[in-house]
Amino acid sequence: MNALSRRTLLAAAGALTGGRVRTTYAQEIPLPNPDWQVVDPATVGLSQEQLAAAGDYAAANMPDVTGIVVVRQNGLAYERYFGDSYGRNDPINIRSITKSITGTLVGMAIGDGLFALDTPIGDIIPDLIPAGADPLTPSITIEHLLTMTAGWAWDIGSDWQTLIASDNWTELTLGLPVVYEPGTVYAYNTGGSHLLGVIAQHAAGEPLEDFADRRLWTPLGIDRPEWMRSPQGDISGGSGLELTSLDLARFGLLSLRDGQWNGEALVQPGWFPEATRFHLQGDSTGYAGYGYQWWVVDYENGFHAYFGLGFGSNYLYVVPSLDLVVVVLKGFTTPPSPISIVRPFIEGWILPAVVG
Repeated sequence: MNALSRRTLLAAAGALTGGRVRTTYAQEIPLPNPDWQVVDPATVGLSQEQLAAAGDYAAANMPDVTGIVVVRQNGLAYERYFGDSYGRNDPINIRSITKSITGTLVGMAIGDGLFALDTPIGDIIPDLIPAGADPLTPSITIEHLLTMTAGWAWDIGSDWQTLIASDNWTELTLGLPVVYEPGTVYAYNTGGSHLLGVIAQHAAGEPLEDFADRRLWTPLGIDRPEWMRSPQGDISGGSGLELTSLDLARFGLLSLRDGQWNGEALVQPGWFPEATRFHLQGDSTGYAGYGYQWWVVDYENGFHAYFGLGFGSNYLYVVPSLDLVVVVLKGFTTPPSPISIVRPFIEGWILPAVVG
């Protein structure tokens, strides 16, 4: 393991940044448009030796990892791919990191005035709520869905299996009994994330994949990706989006730049800071707090990070105060065994590469 302990690392990160976002190079290194500017790690305050050591550690101890990308101050400072199946240009199923993208599309719809955080779902999709649904279901709001506090009875241990076994993901979710007052109890629920996508496309009046292509992928310079679909043909709001490691890094950089991309506001200003702050405590799925379809980490020394997390320990990890985006992905069709745990690797090997 790296000589730096996790506690030492976090203390160093706090000392480096003083809680402020570093933008020294953000104006000098352009956002990828469409190509990335590859930079010498030292020019953006990263240790090339530490990054190389991190890659070597992953190669030796994490055989399921297929790609690592590190971006700082807009520059592509490190990328490495492992194995023969998933390289720079190969899309990977990012699993539940998809939720963070869906939440962002919902933020765009809110910015367009299609609905608000406090809009009840009964006001948007009344015809989709099944007969016999819990009387509280129509009162569940967009914010409740974003924070996974809808209050529905749901077993997080069988979350995905329960959803995909259903013939109608939307009907299954909306037909659940409400056992907690909405807004009070967190429960990881991929059905709720899928419902967010259904609501956004209903309000936008177009398929969500078209909305995403027009508003997100094309401005970011990302080719229209493949996306898992429900039995009804709706793209899955909770999982199954396929992106390359560099594509996902672009999205992470968009969040770091508060939705601004090459002079255009793709997302309303303020959305990402609100979406990626602590709203309530999550659960053992991510061992972190939760925002709007993002996991959130806050430590006593002021260190703050947020991340999208996908099954198999796929990560999009962002540290605003370090101006840093880290992507660690695993391409697979059959779940690897054993599954290496990525977050300690990012925090114990990648973050110590920040030296200035």
